[in-house]
Parts: sequence; C-alpha cells; structure tokens
Amino acid sequence: MKLSELKKSSPEELLELAQSLGAENISRAKKQTLIFIILKAKAANNEEVIGDGTLDILQDGYG
Repeated sequence: MKLSELKKSSPEELLELAQSLGAENISRAKKQTLIFIILKAKAANNEEVIGDGTLDILQDGYG
C-alpha cells in the first residue's frame, strides 16, 4: 500500500477501509487520524507500506 494513495483518498473511503481492517469508534475521526489507523493496522499484519519524500543532507553530513 502506498501512503500517497491514502492521502488522495476521500475521508469516506478511508473510513470504509479502516472499518474493514477492524477499527472501531472512528466515525468522527479526522482524515489524518484515519490514515494513521490504517497504516498501524497494515503494519500489525506485516503488510508493506511505501512512503516517499525528500531527504536533505546538510553540510555536516546529517539529514
């Protein structure tokens, strides 16, 4: 599952997916909370979650 796909999904789609994964009492949850719940459930089932982004490396070598 790609994190970018979850971010593009509507709150209704996320709610449905979270409920299908067994989440309870989430009818009033915010979109970001629903994404976190879904990612947590996927990780608990040892499913792959793919994220993307940018890493800036500073002059002292840290990023």
